[in-house]
Amino acid sequence: MRYLLTLLKTRLSRQPAGGRSALVWVITLMGLALAVVAHSVLGSTSQVLPARKTAMEQVVGESRAAEAGAPQGLQAELEQLAERMPGRNAVLVRSVSDGWVAGFRGATSFPQGSLRRIWLGAVLLEAVDQGELSLDQRVPLQTRARGPERHEQVSALLRKAVAQDDRSAQDEILAGLMGPSGMAAWLERRGFGEVAFGPSNRDLVRLPQGKAAEGGPPDGATPDGMAFALGELFAGRVLKEDSTAHLLQLLEQDGSSAERAGWLVSRLTGASPLTGPAASAGAVAFLRARTGQRYVVVVSTSGAGNPRSISDRLLTDVIAALRRY
Repeated sequence: MRYLLTLLKTRLSRQPAGGRSALVWVITLMGLALAVVAHSVLGSTSQVLPARKTAMEQVVGESRAAEAGAPQGLQAELEQLAERMPGRNAVLVRSVSDGWVAGFRGATSFPQGSLRRIWLGAVLLEAVDQGELSLDQRVPLQTRARGPERHEQVSALLRKAVAQDDRSAQDEILAGLMGPSGMAAWLERRGFGEVAFGPSNRDLVRLPQGKAAEGGPPDGATPDGMAFALGELFAGRVLKEDSTAHLLQLLEQDGSSAERAGWLVSRLTGASPLTGPAASAGAVAFLRARTGQRYVVVVSTSGAGNPRSISDRLLTDVIAALRRY
């Protein structure tokens, strides 16, 4: 521990003024970077409850059979919904309560775009849960502008990043917490290895589009991996109860929440900052049925003229299909 403190202080002293402030609360969050959390994980779309495979171990198929326990007929309807929309689409429904999944292209990686803010919010609130940070605390902001150092309250920064999808605030949290490599390590430790994070928003848009596509999207995630990670979050296995409720409330502020025939539906849409052929979008939803059953829905699309509109429409259709079953 003493060595790590010395190392971080040495790195801090070598940073220019604009970069030092962001590292100040890296030291505050050392406990977060050292935490190792083991979680039991569920199977992919074609398996029933064995250990999850990594993305490299999975065969990327066009269609996946529903797991035992999924409503009969739902798998076929999800495939039809995904195939009838323009572009390259993926759909994944996961029952948080029962563990079954059904979907189409569940093992194919798609860019997350602005949906990445979910993980930033989770990491920050985990630091709060562990007592490494307080929502009332004021932290220094990283800035290249001349002038006095600026500070902002953690709760305000979190609200901007998650509820308002403020990409500058997201980059501030990323730099102040652990950076892209630290985020990747956190996702891996949590068992969310099929979810990548990638560089900051600022650096992501600077990547040549061809370069960004090499080896898959830098912020890519499989729908299966996204649904599993979101299901763990929804089930309260990532954060404490209050922090889970707080994060879901922030997500609802940027998305939409409604109650339909006893179903509570919270949905969120995100898009990649890339344009042209590389444009993509995704959408997620948290659902609670009138019976108390909980579900997560993930849709992803790329290669179409208006991917955000398509993903939003596809999410609506998938939710309607799930409610019928």
